[in-house]
Amino acid sequence: YGFTQPIVMPLLAPGACKKIKLEDIPILRTVPYWVLASGVGFMCAVMCLLIELLAPWQSDSELPVGIDAWSQAWPPLLSGVLIGLMQVPAVLFLGDTLGSS
Repeated sequence: YGFTQPIVMPLLAPGACKKIKLEDIPILRTVPYWVLASGVGFMCAVMCLLIELLAPWQSDSELPVGIDAWSQAWPPLLSGVLIGLMQVPAVLFLGDTLGSS
């Protein structure tokens, strides 16, 4: 990190990248909000339907067949690494870090 710090820190500084505003995306100016929200809601419903069709839940009290409790869970360290890696695009594109108020 010490060798790359002079190069990386200016890139990670808040405001180093231009913040994207909704007005900068042309389709968001022309399409009404309810149409965009309906499209996102429809995509979420389709994804839920696909997941239910591909891996149906057997009952409310059992795990699906072939899955032991917590055997499929990933280690907490991996979650920390993923959140840490998501900080870079958050700072570059939003000018703010994840979890900050």
